[in-house]
Amino acid sequence: MGVAAGLHGAAFIWVLVNLAYPCNSEFPEYTPEDGNSDTKILDKILAQNRYDKRLLPPVTGTLTVNMSVLLLSLASPDESSLKYEVEFLLQQQWFDPRLQYSNYSHFYEYLNAIHHHDQMWIPDTYFIMHGDFKDPLIPVHFALRIYKNGTVNYLMR
Repeated sequence: MGVAAGLHGAAFIWVLVNLAYPCNSEFPEYTPEDGNSDTKILDKILAQNRYDKRLLPPVTGTLTVNMSVLLLSLASPDESSLKYEVEFLLQQQWFDPRLQYSNYSHFYEYLNAIHHHDQMWIPDTYFIMHGDFKDPLIPVHFALRIYKNGTVNYLMR
């Protein structure tokens, strides 16, 4: 069975969002001690004297946030109405030079920042929707990864 058939009709929608925020600042790369855990490294990187979540990541030119949406399901519980239930994955990726770190042990490919999400700058994403809304049956799940080069990958269901 092909990849497309294996996704059971799921659709990919790719969106590129450019946020204009001119800035040109340098941030020193954090070098953790060998053997530090994700939590210890993230605590140092996100320390209040080093990182301010209220500020956009300082990049030269515009800040680019790459977004993709994977439609998991689209269902109409009542065919007589035009109401639909939608479930999807939203992935966002951007570069934040303040989050760069060195890792000489090469133990971690990325840091799992799921417990630090409230201390980080994350793009405000809005969906304009019409109709009645109910709370999701499945709670919102997300993953937040920070790579050594400062790339942040945020995935939300």
